[in-house]
Amino acid sequence: MDKNTAIIVAGGMGKRLPGTRKKQFIQIAGIPILIHAINPFIVSQAIHHLVIVLPKDEIETGRNLIKSAYTADLHKEITFVTGGKSRQESVYYGLQSCPEDTRFVFIHDGVRPFADKLLISKLLKAAKEHGAAIPVTQVRYTLKEVENGMVTRTIPRQKISEAHTPQVFDFSVIFDFHRKLHDSHEEFTDDAAIFEHFEKPVATVPCDITNIKITCPTDLILAEKIYDIIYDKENS
Repeated sequence: MDKNTAIIVAGGMGKRLPGTRKKQFIQIAGIPILIHAINPFIVSQAIHHLVIVLPKDEIETGRNLIKSAYTADLHKEITFVTGGKSRQESVYYGLQSCPEDTRFVFIHDGVRPFADKLLISKLLKAAKEHGAAIPVTQVRYTLKEVENGMVTRTIPRQKISEAHTPQVFDFSVIFDFHRKLHDSHEEFTDDAAIFEHFEKPVATVPCDITNIKITCPTDLILAEKIYDIIYDKENS
């Protein structure tokens, strides 16, 4: 049976949010964002190992939070890794810590709290067929290209989608690509862009617009509302 690993990238500093607390530890409905982010991978039978990437001085905090959240036996191994200077470097360190028998690897933002195990299953199915898959949502608003404060053109949105995480890849392939890029100065904003750079296909799976990433204070307000809706739906 194939074994799959999830890398949760939570090594950032959260500079766009006020306060001294790193955003992965801020609470939504009394639960740290990091716990919300890892929970779908904990409960999914498709995931066998988790790698949590955190700042060096927060490894113990993360370890204690997970112990408190999951007091029963997890039946899954969790490895904690110190993040790098960039997201790309943090992912690379996470890939280095994946078990050698990993078949597919999921790479997920540690501040994206509303993925679910159904999305994980759909992405894995697409990745098995194409080698890589990412969740996307269609762009809902008209897009304008702007230069020096002036509109230069309207961008047709029919073929434009917003990329989300978790993104899933053939482990050996994405690890090889990261190795090749590690000593270069090339930086990519997500791992799908790395696959594209090496001219590999990336499949897409539609996801819900609630799969938000927490980056600014208004996202926290929205996240509380989303949580209330999801919780009410699950308990109705």
